[in-house]
Amino acid sequence: MKLRVKLILPIILITAAMAVLTVYLITDDLEQDALIRAQHVTAEYIIAKARERLTPENFQDTDFQRQKPVFEAFLDLVKTPEILKIKVFDAKFNIIYSTKAEDIGRKTDSTNYRKSLLEGKIAASIKPPVDETTNIELMGYRQLMEIYVPISYANRTEGVVEVYFKMDAINQAIRETSMKVIGLIVLFALVVCVAMYVFLTMMVVRPLKRLKGAADKIVAGQTDVSLPYLNTRDEIGALRETLKNVLETMESVKKKWG
Repeated sequence: MKLRVKLILPIILITAAMAVLTVYLITDDLEQDALIRAQHVTAEYIIAKARERLTPENFQDTDFQRQKPVFEAFLDLVKTPEILKIKVFDAKFNIIYSTKAEDIGRKTDSTNYRKSLLEGKIAASIKPPVDETTNIELMGYRQLMEIYVPISYANRTEGVVEVYFKMDAINQAIRETSMKVIGLIVLFALVVCVAMYVFLTMMVVRPLKRLKGAADKIVAGQTDVSLPYLNTRDEIGALRETLKNVLETMESVKKKWG
């Protein structure tokens, strides 16, 4: 294996490994940031609309059917291309509104609901993507995120709104951004490899080739050999000094023995 390959191959492998690791870390951060941003923006939107249109009594009323038109109107208000539907819980683990009528009045044991209600924090769970074309056409989405938003009045959490958030647009944005990042990192890695190749060729391989040529002439018995790289103080300079000493020794022997 030639010296140039021996020198550049480890650099290529290290650069490739670093590029892959960087791509993974950056794209993972991009995805997490995008999802967290979507959760918080959606939660802020739902909270603002809830305070505008809903009251604590809507969550406290035990006659869930009486509140059904209120929450249906609220769903119409907050519905967007991303927000497909909602489910509403009171503070006593009851489902007080759902687009599935049979769910109304049932108890919930959702961990995300508990976290949202008891800690007053946004919680979310991401469903596996739907890959079947027919299901996508029927459901209208490829992947769904459920965002649990605590609704508070006077620092008291009265209930939780579960938002069914369509992730298709955000996933597409993440993919497009990730591809741009990957392209830039790959380009940077290529530039580094090319730069290192040129550097090693100019600073190591070419000097060694020239010194090898000089050494070949010395081996052939020539003493009028020009040695390059007079002022270098690295290993190549040391090699040149060694060859210089060899030439001087040959010259002295030649003069001594005629």
